[in-house]
Amino acid sequence: MPDIHYRTATDLRADIESPGFAGHASHWWSADSYLTAFAPGAFKKSIKERGDRIPVLWQHNPSTPVGKHRSIKEDPTGLAVDVELIDDGADGTVLIKRLRAGLPLGLSHGFQTIKDRSAEDDDPIDLTQLGKGVKRSDIRVITEVKIWESSVVTFPANEAATINAVRYQAE
Repeated sequence: MPDIHYRTATDLRADIESPGFAGHASHWWSADSYLTAFAPGAFKKSIKERGDRIPVLWQHNPSTPVGKHRSIKEDPTGLAVDVELIDDGADGTVLIKRLRAGLPLGLSHGFQTIKDRSAEDDDPIDLTQLGKGVKRSDIRVITEVKIWESSVVTFPANEAATINAVRYQAE
């Protein structure tokens, strides 16, 4: 079996052979460029109903699937994903090479809002990425969604939605 490495600060290893990555496609309570923040539990029902049918796309383009989720779940940070990329000689292969080269890409997700509400005073919303002038009362808190896909993107709406580890085979 080939030696598998992760490109992270902690030099993780795994017994898997597929190229891919892990990260968070959403962070709880982090206000994004659409003035929305996700509350814990927002994805739970949809993942239970559609977890094995949620594709991984490039730039939200439904014509460009690049992988599948090995796992997609809510964790204490947000929407955690572990993705197997498809080394297909096309878009998946190009994405693998870009990630291995260290291109700074982020994550996102396509969804339909099922339930939301106005932000409340006790919501622990992080407004950091929005800068001055944005108030908590400007934010919509999304409490339930139907998730359609997760995507690797150049510019994530939520700057905290990042790829944390890239899997690659040692050569």
